[in-house]
Amino acid sequence: MLQRKIMNKMMMLSAAICSVIACDLHGQELQQSIEFDNINSIHLITSSFDITTIGYDGEKVEAEFYYNDRYYIVDHETRGSQLSIKTKKRTSFSFFNDRNAKIILKVPFSTQLDISTTSGNIEILNSDAINRLHSTSGTVNIRSGSGDKEIDITSGSIHVEEIKGNLKIDATSGSIWIEKVEGNLSIDATSGKTNINEIKGSLKINKISGRIAGEKISIEGSADITTTSGNISIDFINPVEDLNLTIKTTSGEVRLGEMRLSGDLKTGSGKIPVRFSTTSGNIEID
Repeated sequence: MLQRKIMNKMMMLSAAICSVIACDLHGQELQQSIEFDNINSIHLITSSFDITTIGYDGEKVEAEFYYNDRYYIVDHETRGSQLSIKTKKRTSFSFFNDRNAKIILKVPFSTQLDISTTSGNIEILNSDAINRLHSTSGTVNIRSGSGDKEIDITSGSIHVEEIKGNLKIDATSGSIWIEKVEGNLSIDATSGKTNINEIKGSLKINKISGRIAGEKISIEGSADITTTSGNISIDFINPVEDLNLTIKTTSGEVRLGEMRLSGDLKTGSGKIPVRFSTTSGNIEID
């Protein structure tokens, strides 16, 4: 009899936990929907929210906040033309309080964005302004737009596509995928794969480890690619006679077109300086 009672209590407790989990997984309701006038910039700080901004041809900022108000508080204020948004937890106990909370902002194309998140994803769509994005853990996705972009991420993947403007990335670990960017590209990363495709501008990549691969790269200005450990493979659109190549490798093979070499190499007399350097890894240039 006692064993049956214990089993019944365990089943009831299990059902209660499942109910709470189900509520937190699927119960994030629209808590606030607000419009803001005359906003030129947004500063957003959050710890566990996913952030999506969508640029549009309008004048107002339209904000939607989805979260469980048992666990979160969302504050916002305007000072002049700046909108500040900050989220915080009601309690430090966070067993269920970080699931599916999100903020969706519909903003005029030219609205500047400064977003910081500790644990959450950031998605920027159709932004024609300066973006500064900071993330400790999560993915960063920027698609379509113009204006300079800065991304600072500790752990997580980065995907940037169809941008006209300069792009600067500082990353500790995670994959980086950059495609169709017209502007100067700068990447400083510790580890993870880096893929760049259809880039038009100057190029500077500095990494500790991880493969660097690029296709359809058109250099305007200069290119400097350095890694301590990892292969480098770049396909240039520029004619070979326009390049002034300097290649340094301590341990690895160099393939320049159909030629296979080793060690250091300096070739070409073009006006575009291109430098490759790796301590341990192969370098392939087409």
